[in-house]
Amino acid sequence: PKGRAKIGKVEIRTVTDSAAEVVELLAGRADWIWKFNSDQFDKLDKLPRIAASRDESMRIDFLLLDAIAPGDNPLAKQQVRQAINYAIDREKFVKYLVQGNARVIDAPCYPGQFGCDTSAAVHYGYDPAKAKALLAEAGYPNGFTTQMVGFRSAQWTAAIQNDLAAVGIKAQVSMVEGAVLVEKTKKGEAPVAHWDWGSLSVNDVSAVLPNFFGDEG
Repeated sequence: PKGRAKIGKVEIRTVTDSAAEVVELLAGRADWIWKFNSDQFDKLDKLPRIAASRDESMRIDFLLLDAIAPGDNPLAKQQVRQAINYAIDREKFVKYLVQGNARVIDAPCYPGQFGCDTSAAVHYGYDPAKAKALLAEAGYPNGFTTQMVGFRSAQWTAAIQNDLAAVGIKAQVSMVEGAVLVEKTKKGEAPVAHWDWGSLSVNDVSAVLPNFFGDEG
């Protein structure tokens, strides 16, 4: 455990990854965990005294692209950012990795939140051929190399890495703790940051956008 806090009679402990959460649960040191890898769902649900449940939450998973970093920065070009969107098979990501009631969304907010108009968002379907064409248009016909930093699930980040590699974008991945990713993002040290955000369960977009597009971002 990396940290702990008590709320009333409930003790909350922070561990480094989802695998460690499962270890804590099986060892009887945790009564409840969430966001564990979906491929462990069926095995956990069959164990005595353990019940696993798939339910949609307000948490969204996304990439944060650093378009303002100085120097030769491919991400500064709109075509490159669009190519990244077309390169990722989000439907497959949701179906086979996230699973449950998860769904693909196009806006940087949870659809049920006040002020989240998903109909106004641009939709990017899975189109690797179009991604390659956009990269060539941007001046990167052979792709380019960048850094991608994740913190939640190495398996999920690796899936995105593979989709990007298929169109020529070679993302060198490193996994860090959430607080480290926050600092790296602020310092411009995470060209591609693999984030997720739960809006603190507040049903209003004011709990999302300021963290990434306002004074706190």
